[in-house]
Amino acid sequence: MTFDAIPFTREHYFLYSSWLEVRGRAVPKYEHLTKNGITVMADGKPAACGFLFSSGKACAAGNLASDPDSPGRSEAVQMLLDTLVAKAREGGHEVMFFNTNRTKLAERLVDMGFMAGDRDLVQYARAL
Repeated sequence: MTFDAIPFTREHYFLYSSWLEVRGRAVPKYEHLTKNGITVMADGKPAACGFLFSSGKACAAGNLASDPDSPGRSEAVQMLLDTLVAKAREGGHEVMFFNTNRTKLAERLVDMGFMAGDRDLVQYARAL
């Protein structure tokens, strides 16, 4: 299986939103997503997407989702994380944050050198 990380585009949005819906997660409008989105392709098909939000020297990765049916899902998610970290470094960021309640993703982040902060954190959002 071959993998490639490319910029997230509107063409990826339908699949991305369907992956969030399958998991019962909120689906942001396309216009609300940052332009710093990444899509990892597995054999030419979108397999994982995520976004980099930044302000000054800090940034956060968020709105990650992956295709639950992709046979290359695990590798695609790892490439997505690696690509987001590299993009953050290239952008001159000095600290990066992730929020997750997914055990497997938390384990990956720790393996990549991230430290757990507030383990009881719940993220809230609303339309303005």
